Amino acid sequence: MKINNRIFSFITAATLLAACSTSDSETLNRARSIQDETTKNIVSLDSVLSSKIGLLKAEMSTLSTDSSMATDSVKIKAFEALKVKQADIESLKNEMGDWKKNLPLLPTSEEIANGAANPFGEKAKDQEVLASIKKAQEDLSSWKS
Repeated sequence: MKINNRIFSFITAATLLAACSTSDSETLNRARSIQDETTKNIVSLDSVLSSKIGLLKAEMSTLSTDSSMATDSVKIKAFEALKVKQADIESLKNEMGDWKKNLPLLPTSEEIANGAANPFGEKAKDQEVLASIKKAQEDLSSWKS
């Protein structure tokens, strides 16, 4: 009987420990929510930049096929301005892509359960993780502007 009680107690304790270690705190849930929103906004901003680049290329293509462009200084300046604008947007898009690649993302609960390492460090506190993810959100806001 004592052995059964000990086994039951051990199983109960192990189950409670597993439940506590796999559940996220409210702070981490908030961090994940902000991270998900930030990730969606990154994809959206990347799409907008790609679209603008496409529009600029189309506009440049239209200008380059205009036979009067070779002699019209206004059209030449407009074409050059479009080239500069396209280069600036492509540069910004590349910088944002590099920033995105180096952005630490909090793994999902399932990934953590499967042994994924925490990119913020094993001893990172929930508040530190949340602060880092909020910083990434602020950085993205500056990219948008």
